[in-house]
Amino acid sequence: MAKFQKGLRKSAPTKPGNVPNKNFSSTMTENHSELQYLKSLVNQLNAKIHTLEGDLSKDWNDLKDKSGSDLHRYGADAKTKAEQAGKDLRQYGEDAKARAEHAGADLRRYGEDAKVKAEHAGEEVTSSFQKLRENASQKMHQISSGIAQSANHFKGKTEQTAEQISNQISKDAEGVRMVLIGPPGAGKGTQAPKILERFNNMVCHLATGDLLRAQVQQGTELGKQAKKIMDQGGLVSDEIMVGMIQEQLQNNKQCQRGFILDGFPRTTTQAEKLDQMLTARQQKMDHVVELQIPDSLLISRIVGRLVHPASGRSYHTEFNPPTKNMTDDITGEPLVHRSDDNEATLSKRLATYHQQTAQVTDYYKKHGIWAPVDATRSPAAVWQSISAIFDAKRV
Repeated sequence: MAKFQKGLRKSAPTKPGNVPNKNFSSTMTENHSELQYLKSLVNQLNAKIHTLEGDLSKDWNDLKDKSGSDLHRYGADAKTKAEQAGKDLRQYGEDAKARAEHAGADLRRYGEDAKVKAEHAGEEVTSSFQKLRENASQKMHQISSGIAQSANHFKGKTEQTAEQISNQISKDAEGVRMVLIGPPGAGKGTQAPKILERFNNMVCHLATGDLLRAQVQQGTELGKQAKKIMDQGGLVSDEIMVGMIQEQLQNNKQCQRGFILDGFPRTTTQAEKLDQMLTARQQKMDHVVELQIPDSLLISRIVGRLVHPASGRSYHTEFNPPTKNMTDDITGEPLVHRSDDNEATLSKRLATYHQQTAQVTDYYKKHGIWAPVDATRSPAAVWQSISAIFDAKRV
């Protein structure tokens, strides 16, 4: 090709005035030969391409024929296997059907046997039930007879007991008029609320110490006189005490059904005045309970005593402590130590108490309504003794 291009350049026309190349003819001859050679190469290339296309077409047809044959063979195999699987399934179905029919026959046979056994068992149960019913009827008749006899026996007892209980409740509802005697610290403030609860809080609790302290707190003339006497450990005059109690019995509505006198009477004169007041009201004293305790034990009780000023409820730091320190269990209000709760004042008060109160106990002993209670025991044990006194009185 390079030669051909070179020849073209050589055979190009010359410019006007140039002299033609002498070898131009020979050059053209050479170029023609080269063209013929190139055409021959092109023809050979086309022939090879045609041959290659034929080979590819033949290979493609062979491959296609082979694939079709393989697919046909695979399809035939799959069809054969599917037919065999269908036969197997039909065989399994027939076997399952045969087994189900056999099982059904067994079940029917078992059902018939069970029916026969059930009928037989039913007959036995009916027979047994009949016997049991007959036996039960006999037993019930015996029990009914026994119950009737027992009922008649207990009916009388129950009616008698109910009447007694009714009478007791009725008497409790009527209230109580009593005196609670005891030295300072004996437990009168502890037992009085229990007595109130026993009589459904329908009676009043008159603690002369609380009444006097109320007068002191209010700053009345009586309060001033009482404070001076109490701080010295002495006893307030009979006239003042009787007048104060009489005013409460007349004007305090809660005292209409009864009362618990705590700290009064302390002298024979006061006891006589009290009887006169009750006689005028067509009433009489029911109980006089004395809480007895040695002076030596009282000192330890008094020193640790705590009091709720409003209600008079008393506690003790050791023997009867409040649930919460220095706090009343009922109201949650603070507790206090009384100013006269000290050993020196107590000793003087005890001497005065024994000197004058002994006369009061003798007075009520003669009337047959005095009862002693050992106050050295626990508050619960003391209450049991007091409650027993009430029970014995109302029977």
